[in-house]
Amino acid sequence: RLRRSGYYARRLSLSVAFMKPRGTIMPVSSDDLYYDESMRLQETQDTLTFLKNLAVLWGGLPSGKPLRVSVVLSDLVPASEHQYSLFENPRLERLTQAVDLINERFGKDRVHYASIHDIDQAAPTRIPFNRVPAASEF
Repeated sequence: RLRRSGYYARRLSLSVAFMKPRGTIMPVSSDDLYYDESMRLQETQDTLTFLKNLAVLWGGLPSGKPLRVSVVLSDLVPASEHQYSLFENPRLERLTQAVDLINERFGKDRVHYASIHDIDQAAPTRIPFNRVPAASEF
């Protein structure tokens, strides 16, 4: 959706709210029930970059049962203002564009990264509170 909208992101945030432990009598610190971390990125649209950095943030999670998980891309830059980096890999960008074109032509998730193979079964697209998803998102 970020690429379709013509933006790059410079920040990735992960927030997790945890369930209060069962049988807890003493008040639990809100720090124990909530995890909120973010990291700055070189502006990107690359799924692999997002997944790699999300894994780093996820690795810092404390133990507990998640109740709510939120992943946010922010500090957005319009594609027209994107500044290329010496470290960008143009081949990787073309690969991402090819995957997007195949999925647009033949249907959602015809081609996807192996690490997210079962994602649709785990977290199907829902209608969020602030907008109605495009048909291509289902």
